[in-house]
Amino acid sequence: MAESGAKYEEHTDSGSVNIQFPSDKSKMVSGGSSNGSDRSLLVVIAIVAVVAIIALVIAIVGFTKPPKMTVNVGNGDSNTGSGSQVQPSTGDSQRTNTGGQDDDKTWVFAIGHDGTSLEYIHDDGGLRGFHVDIVNAVCDLANKDCRFMFDVYGRCWDSEAGQLPRIGVGLADGWYDACTGWFATYERLRTVTFTHAFRKPFSATFFVQAGNPRNFNWQNLTGKKIGIADGWAADEYCIKRNSDKITGAELSSDQMIHYPNVESLDQAVLDGTVDAGFGNVNIFSGSALESIGQEITNCMKDGGAMMSRKDNRLSDWWNPAFERLKDSSRYREICNKAMEDHGHMPGEILCVD
Repeated sequence: MAESGAKYEEHTDSGSVNIQFPSDKSKMVSGGSSNGSDRSLLVVIAIVAVVAIIALVIAIVGFTKPPKMTVNVGNGDSNTGSGSQVQPSTGDSQRTNTGGQDDDKTWVFAIGHDGTSLEYIHDDGGLRGFHVDIVNAVCDLANKDCRFMFDVYGRCWDSEAGQLPRIGVGLADGWYDACTGWFATYERLRTVTFTHAFRKPFSATFFVQAGNPRNFNWQNLTGKKIGIADGWAADEYCIKRNSDKITGAELSSDQMIHYPNVESLDQAVLDGTVDAGFGNVNIFSGSALESIGQEITNCMKDGGAMMSRKDNRLSDWWNPAFERLKDSSRYREICNKAMEDHGHMPGEILCVD
């Protein structure tokens, strides 16, 4: 402490504020009273304290603000993992400015395992596929913090024989912001919304045992049992829309049998539990079944996209970022590289133009 006076030191996160006070009160204000000097000293101390508190608050806010990052889905050993990696954009100028109240939000996307090149569980336990690559790239361009949540498809969209299809409990209750890679259909658009499509829609068709030993006629479904994969775009409502070319297109509840996955539907056709299965043209890729009849093109209204509730703001930043991705060489690189990275899995990837 200096002999000429007392030294008041206030510590803040940005440094120290030093104020020198004379040791003799009479030297503070020439001719001033002792009470006036005391009050001046208290005012100075109060100001210093307020400045210190403000500096502390600013430091805390800056420390706790989460960084922006893109999602990489690995084997669960960490939050982001080391799944299908995407090279980050070089330079902030390449990223979309998506200013708004959702800048610091963590966006959560449901994804499943359909056993195709679109999305599957790798041998190391992590998620892989074209959908993982696309989400990585879009979130990187938009500078968003994104995460995948693995879940069963029925919690995104559900359907049961004899009932109207409906939004799944996971998407309805906000467990995640969107479900990855779902097709826009007439039935779904009544309830949910979709981002711009990042892959083309599929046609649908009927599938039968090789050689069609049951002589199934796809143009006459009277009295026939049809197997349908639960929640898929190619369903009984799509069949009904084609009553102009299919007799008996409006199936009764005992004619349609829903199956929880493609494998169980495939087996039902093979063992004769149903006369035929109905699904996307790529649904039985690698199966012993064969397609029959004319392809049906009006099951889907648009291609594969992110499916979200209508009150979700995902499209506000996703669509601009995806359009930038699509207009760059990066989107085509992801599409071309998909066969190299995921070609060991069945399924065809049809990228948009």
